[in-house]
Amino acid sequence: MFKGVFEAQTVVPASREEVWNYFGDPVQLEEMTEFPEVEVESSGKTEAGAEIRLYLYFGIWKTVWDSVITYVDAPNAFQDEGKKLPFPFISWKHTHTFQELGPLTGVHDYIEFESVVPAWMVKCFLNGMFKNRKAFVVKQFSTENKRSSAF
Repeated sequence: MFKGVFEAQTVVPASREEVWNYFGDPVQLEEMTEFPEVEVESSGKTEAGAEIRLYLYFGIWKTVWDSVITYVDAPNAFQDEGKKLPFPFISWKHTHTFQELGPLTGVHDYIEFESVVPAWMVKCFLNGMFKNRKAFVVKQFSTENKRSSAF
Protein backbone atom coordinates (compact mmCIF):
# COMPACT_ATOMS: atom_id res chain seq x y z
CA MET A 1 0.00 0.00 0.00
CA PHE A 2 1.23 3.49 -0.92
CA LYS A 3 0.14 6.79 0.64
CA GLY A 4 0.20 10.12 -1.11
CA VAL A 5 -0.93 13.72 -1.10
CA PHE A 6 -1.79 15.75 -4.18
CA GLU A 7 -2.53 19.49 -4.32
CA ALA A 8 -3.79 21.72 -7.12
CA GLN A 9 -4.43 25.46 -7.22
CA THR A 10 -6.60 27.42 -9.61
CA VAL A 11 -7.46 31.11 -9.69
CA VAL A 12 -10.87 31.68 -11.26
CA PRO A 13 -12.06 35.03 -12.66
CA ALA A 14 -15.34 35.02 -10.72
CA SER A 15 -16.75 35.66 -7.27
CA ARG A 16 -16.47 33.01 -4.57
CA GLU A 17 -20.26 32.58 -4.60
CA GLU A 18 -20.28 31.84 -8.36
CA VAL A 19 -17.36 29.41 -8.03
CA TRP A 20 -18.92 27.72 -4.98
CA ASN A 21 -22.20 27.21 -6.86
CA TYR A 22 -20.35 25.74 -9.84
CA PHE A 23 -18.12 23.34 -7.88
CA GLY A 24 -20.94 22.51 -5.47
CA ASP A 25 -22.89 20.81 -8.25
CA PRO A 26 -21.31 17.38 -8.78
CA VAL A 27 -22.75 17.17 -12.30
CA GLN A 28 -20.16 19.80 -13.33
CA LEU A 29 -17.57 17.00 -13.11
CA GLU A 30 -19.01 15.67 -16.37
CA GLU A 31 -18.21 18.93 -18.11
CA MET A 32 -14.85 19.79 -16.52
CA THR A 33 -13.22 16.34 -16.69
CA GLU A 34 -11.77 15.49 -20.07
CA PHE A 35 -10.25 12.14 -19.12
CA PRO A 36 -11.61 9.88 -17.95
CA GLU A 37 -15.08 10.59 -19.26
CA VAL A 38 -17.38 10.98 -16.24
CA GLU A 39 -21.10 10.41 -15.74
CA VAL A 40 -22.56 11.58 -12.41
CA GLU A 41 -25.49 10.36 -10.32
CA SER A 42 -26.22 12.63 -7.37
CA SER A 43 -28.82 14.69 -5.58
CA GLY A 44 -27.05 17.76 -6.95
CA LYS A 45 -26.62 19.16 -3.44
CA THR A 46 -23.39 19.71 -1.59
CA GLU A 47 -24.44 18.87 1.94
CA ALA A 48 -23.00 16.57 4.57
CA GLY A 49 -24.15 13.01 3.93
CA ALA A 50 -24.92 13.52 0.23
CA GLU A 51 -23.78 10.55 -1.83
CA ILE A 52 -22.33 10.77 -5.30
CA ARG A 53 -21.82 7.96 -7.79
CA LEU A 54 -19.42 8.46 -10.67
CA TYR A 55 -19.19 6.22 -13.69
CA LEU A 56 -15.71 6.54 -15.13
CA TYR A 57 -15.06 5.55 -18.73
CA PHE A 58 -11.52 4.65 -19.79
CA GLY A 59 -12.15 3.75 -23.41
CA ILE A 60 -14.04 0.45 -23.33
CA TRP A 61 -13.45 -0.05 -19.59
CA LYS A 62 -16.11 1.35 -17.23
CA THR A 63 -15.81 1.54 -13.45
CA VAL A 64 -17.78 2.99 -10.52
CA TRP A 65 -16.64 5.46 -7.86
CA ASP A 66 -18.93 6.07 -4.87
CA SER A 67 -18.23 8.92 -2.48
CA VAL A 68 -19.96 10.87 0.26
CA ILE A 69 -19.76 14.53 1.24
CA THR A 70 -18.43 14.43 4.80
CA TYR A 71 -17.97 18.14 5.56
CA VAL A 72 -19.43 21.41 4.30
CA ASP A 73 -18.63 24.99 5.29
CA ALA A 74 -20.36 27.00 2.54
CA PRO A 75 -18.97 28.91 0.68
CA ASN A 76 -15.51 28.17 2.06
CA ALA A 77 -14.94 24.42 1.80
CA PHE A 78 -16.32 20.94 1.40
CA GLN A 79 -14.84 17.48 1.61
CA ASP A 80 -15.68 14.20 -0.08
CA GLU A 81 -14.44 10.76 0.84
CA GLY A 82 -14.42 7.62 -1.24
CA LYS A 83 -16.69 4.76 -0.19
CA LYS A 84 -16.30 2.40 -3.14
CA LEU A 85 -13.21 3.17 -5.15
CA PRO A 86 -11.85 1.82 -8.42
CA PHE A 87 -8.39 0.39 -8.93
CA PRO A 88 -5.82 1.51 -7.84
CA PHE A 89 -7.35 3.36 -4.86
CA ILE A 90 -7.77 2.04 -1.33
CA SER A 91 -8.80 5.37 0.25
CA TRP A 92 -9.52 8.92 -0.95
CA LYS A 93 -10.22 12.18 0.90
CA HIS A 94 -10.58 15.35 -1.18
CA THR A 95 -10.86 18.77 0.44
CA HIS A 96 -11.98 21.67 -1.77
CA THR A 97 -11.40 25.19 -0.41
CA PHE A 98 -12.43 28.52 -1.93
CA GLN A 99 -10.72 31.79 -1.05
CA GLU A 100 -11.94 35.22 -2.05
CA LEU A 101 -9.15 37.17 -3.79
CA GLY A 102 -10.87 40.47 -4.57
CA PRO A 103 -12.81 39.88 -7.82
CA LEU A 104 -11.14 36.46 -8.22
CA THR A 105 -11.47 33.19 -6.34
CA GLY A 106 -8.69 30.82 -5.37
CA VAL A 107 -9.62 27.14 -5.56
CA HIS A 108 -7.41 24.72 -3.67
CA ASP A 109 -7.74 20.95 -4.00
CA TYR A 110 -6.04 18.84 -1.34
CA ILE A 111 -6.23 15.08 -1.83
CA GLU A 112 -5.01 12.38 0.54
CA PHE A 113 -5.03 8.88 -0.92
CA GLU A 114 -3.85 5.33 -0.47
CA SER A 115 -3.31 3.12 -3.48
CA VAL A 116 -1.91 -0.22 -4.57
CA VAL A 117 0.44 1.48 -7.04
CA PRO A 118 3.25 3.90 -6.15
CA ALA A 119 2.01 7.37 -5.20
CA TRP A 120 4.07 9.02 -7.95
CA MET A 121 2.03 7.14 -10.56
CA VAL A 122 -1.26 8.36 -9.08
CA LYS A 123 0.11 11.91 -8.85
CA CYS A 124 1.11 11.85 -12.54
CA PHE A 125 -2.44 10.90 -13.51
CA LEU A 126 -3.99 13.47 -11.16
CA ASN A 127 -1.63 16.18 -12.39
CA GLY A 128 -2.82 15.69 -15.96
CA MET A 129 -6.48 15.53 -14.96
CA PHE A 130 -6.34 18.67 -12.80
CA LYS A 131 -4.32 20.58 -15.41
CA ASN A 132 -7.13 19.96 -17.91
CA ARG A 133 -9.80 20.88 -15.32
CA LYS A 134 -7.99 24.11 -14.48
CA ALA A 135 -7.84 25.17 -18.13
CA PHE A 136 -11.52 24.32 -18.63
CA VAL A 137 -12.75 26.13 -15.50
CA VAL A 138 -10.72 29.28 -16.12
CA LYS A 139 -11.97 29.39 -19.72
CA GLN A 140 -15.56 28.67 -18.61
CA PHE A 141 -15.61 31.59 -16.19
CA SER A 142 -13.69 33.93 -18.51
CA THR A 143 -16.32 33.29 -21.19
CA GLU A 144 -19.20 33.78 -18.72
CA ASN A 145 -17.72 37.05 -17.46
CA LYS A 146 -17.27 38.35 -21.02
CA ARG A 147 -20.91 37.50 -21.80
CA SER A 148 -22.30 39.11 -18.64
CA SER A 149 -20.20 42.29 -19.05
CA ALA A 150 -21.47 42.69 -22.64
CA PHE A 151 -25.00 43.46 -21.39
